[in-house]
Amino acid sequence: MNITIKSKIEELEKMRQAIQNFANMHGINTNEAYQITLAIDEICTNIIEHGFKNIPHYDIEIAMYVENRQFIIEIHDESAPFDMRDFKKLDIKKHISNYNVGGLGIFIVTSIMDEINYQPIDELHQYNKLTLVKNII
Repeated sequence: MNITIKSKIEELEKMRQAIQNFANMHGINTNEAYQITLAIDEICTNIIEHGFKNIPHYDIEIAMYVENRQFIIEIHDESAPFDMRDFKKLDIKKHISNYNVGGLGIFIVTSIMDEINYQPIDELHQYNKLTLVKNII
């Protein structure tokens, strides 16, 4: 299943609904579907806010498929390159004790997803492909 959303926060509901519908079609339990939706919501929010700086006319393409008991999501965008695997691991206890607001998106995604692969598509790094995998029960 493929879906394209614009780089607007308002478009995230369309994406959430598509993921939930796809998960339901494939018999994925409610808890796993919610976790996957949360992770993809965090990624797309970061792309919109940080990659596209809230400029609303860009596309974010999302492909979803199930293969070998894995829910696989590929996200393609033309925002500034960012490899979340290079992000320093968050010390969650310190983060909370310092009363920090925000900054938990990557922590949430890496806690939920079983595999995360990033690759810029061309030499100029003008197209990003992020693949996320969730092993499903």
